[in-house]
Amino acid sequence: MYRERRSRVRSIVDAVEREAGSGRAAEQRLGDLLMRPVTGVPIAIGLLVAVFYFMGVVVAQRVVGYAEGVLFGRYYNPAVEAAVADLFPASEWAAPVEFLLVNGNLGLLTITVQYVLGVLLPLVVAFYLVIGTLEDAGVLPRLAVLTDRGLSRIGLNGRAVVPLIVGVGCVTMAVVSTRMVGSRRERLITTALLGLAIPCSAQIGVITGLLAGLGLRWWGAYLLVLLGVLGVAGVFLDRTLPGQQDPLIEQLPRLRAPRPTNVARKTANRSAAFLREAAPLFGVTAAAVSTLDYVGALDAIVGGLRPLTAALGLPASFGRVLVLGLIRRDFAAAGMTDMALSASQTFVGLIVVTLFVPCILTMAMILRERDARSALLVWVGSWVTAFTVGGAVAAALEVIA
Repeated sequence: MYRERRSRVRSIVDAVEREAGSGRAAEQRLGDLLMRPVTGVPIAIGLLVAVFYFMGVVVAQRVVGYAEGVLFGRYYNPAVEAAVADLFPASEWAAPVEFLLVNGNLGLLTITVQYVLGVLLPLVVAFYLVIGTLEDAGVLPRLAVLTDRGLSRIGLNGRAVVPLIVGVGCVTMAVVSTRMVGSRRERLITTALLGLAIPCSAQIGVITGLLAGLGLRWWGAYLLVLLGVLGVAGVFLDRTLPGQQDPLIEQLPRLRAPRPTNVARKTANRSAAFLREAAPLFGVTAAAVSTLDYVGALDAIVGGLRPLTAALGLPASFGRVLVLGLIRRDFAAAGMTDMALSASQTFVGLIVVTLFVPCILTMAMILRERDARSALLVWVGSWVTAFTVGGAVAAALEVIA
């Protein structure tokens, strides 16, 4: 039915459309190449690799790494910490306020500002720059058409390809990009898959280092588990969530060279709107987590996780890794580098921290973009999936051994 529909549409277009000029004909041929699977898939893969390299390597690792390590790590945070220490006297009433403002996890004036301006702002600008360029060039609608059939198997249409690719760079920004996906149902499926089985670039960097010492077969097993979870979760959500998948109805503008003024204007307007919406939400979330940390609730969570870590065959100290993952995903993977784990324990731990709940910034954005019920579904579902799959993998490795 899909092929017949596309064939019928093409025959109608060929019958009524007339073109003139060699430039227009070349654009049409390139557009046709982008939408034919034989030629379009290699072109799309190359394009998506370029987008991932720009978002995940150039921006997420180099630009953000410099902002976090140098601008904030060396200059801004120490200066703010010194100023706060001078401002508040050493007394019982001042200690909670000082901790709320400058603690090392999510201080309102230090780490929170670092996340918003040093991490999110570069990623936001880069993301909207890429999307604006692809939109203005007319490539984005064709990419959606090309991937529509494959994504329809997990209840999505072709528009979801962009959030899934952006998620490998930054899941928080990918949640924002789900705005371009059609229905509320498909946005929820895309958001759930992003929070469940898509590791961000910072986490991938640490995971790569840990898997490099284990061997190539562990890499293959890791990717196989993630792809399996992604497919099963997508099919499950497609069959259980009410409603039906929306068909892809996409207007195909002509291909052209993107206009810098259009891209710059859209990037600036969208980035400013995002920061106005997101910054207050991140501030409230950071204050809540810092309060829990100050009263010792986070340590209580570590203690409560001991039965689960024991069931996975992991030491009790792994609970601390999971608590770090609540704040930032790469913190969880990085916390494993100092632990003395066997190859199988390392593999199980990496599966769990990858499938574990999204970081606090992503959860805040899910709450902003979806609703409290959807955010709770993603959060609880991530807990259940991480420990269920991790336990199954641990049991399978024990049987194989």
